Amino acid sequence: MTDTWSTAPTISPGWRDELVLALRMRDVPGSRIGEILAEVDEFCADSGLDAQAAFGAPATYAESLTASEGRTRTPLRDDLRTTGRALVGFVGLVVVMACVVDDGPDLAITVGWLLGLAVVLVGCVLTVRVLGRTAPVRWRGMAAAAGVIVATLGAVVALGMLLTTTVATVPDAVAVTVGALLLVGDAIVGTVRARRQPTADLVSAPGADPEWVRRRNVRADILAAWLLPAFAVVGVGILLGMNALLDRLA
Repeated sequence: MTDTWSTAPTISPGWRDELVLALRMRDVPGSRIGEILAEVDEFCADSGLDAQAAFGAPATYAESLTASEGRTRTPLRDDLRTTGRALVGFVGLVVVMACVVDDGPDLAITVGWLLGLAVVLVGCVLTVRVLGRTAPVRWRGMAAAAGVIVATLGAVVALGMLLTTTVATVPDAVAVTVGALLLVGDAIVGTVRARRQPTADLVSAPGADPEWVRRRNVRADILAAWLLPAFAVVGVGILLGMNALLDRLA
């Protein structure tokens, strides 16, 4: 996602992506990152030096730039505010997956599933931070967020299978409907919010059309909003396929 203009052949994609990531970790805006990349591009093209020789390690160069501008990372409380919005979709995802895993007519709410809500909260915070820090680096952000979601779901399912003391039961039809509404409703709200005021800050080239930059940010926000429903569809498909395979083998 950083390829908004061609870079000098002396700047390797790996060095460039590491610099973008290091700058993003220090909360440098996408427009400023674009200016820095253009400056590196121009210097390397004029001098004939590669970026590593001219500027050193990406992390060190990013630190020198941000230290002079006095930038610090976004406080955790800002990510927690965003987490509050994403938590609804995460809970919906867990409920839907729990209904698929459960064999009975009713969904048993166990101690393990309740403890899994705490894991969901942690996973939500991590997902928000991963998307906020790495999304501008091509597809790395989405891949990292997907990894966090997989780990979170794995931990929740493990707790649900190990701690099986039932606290309450809910009909599967009601539970899956509520879970789906939470998932889709959260995605729709995120889409509307993205169109009104996108929060994404993708890297943009100097002098880029502001409206074009805004459209890219809107698309990034919408993609993030529908990440959990997409994960639910894939996860349900995998679980149903595994159940069908096990039934044939039984």
